[in-house]
Amino acid sequence: MKNVVKKNIFGIVLVLLLLPILDSVPFELSDESEFVLSVTLTVIGFASFLAAILVFWAAYYAHGRLVATIAGISYFALPVINEYLYFVVVLSILLYWVSLKKQVRQFANKT
Repeated sequence: MKNVVKKNIFGIVLVLLLLPILDSVPFELSDESEFVLSVTLTVIGFASFLAAILVFWAAYYAHGRLVATIAGISYFALPVINEYLYFVVVLSILLYWVSLKKQVRQFANKT
């Protein structure tokens, strides 16, 4: 199991970073299903948060403390300013993760 995760860590984190897009999809559900959906979206949001932390960790080792700090501050501060900036932040972290593909594979092989 460890080798499977190690080989596919890039794809796993990529999928986890894409999952918050489900928050913007409108759903029409009954009252019972709303609770299940809210719990599901909360779990998805937490998993995406952990994936973003992993991106910041990789940024720290790939490009240093300054880049990781700027990414972390933007991830937490920009969505507070405006709700639509959340999508910009998620997209920028997603693109940054794609740009780190080579370094992530090297880090995964070292561990």
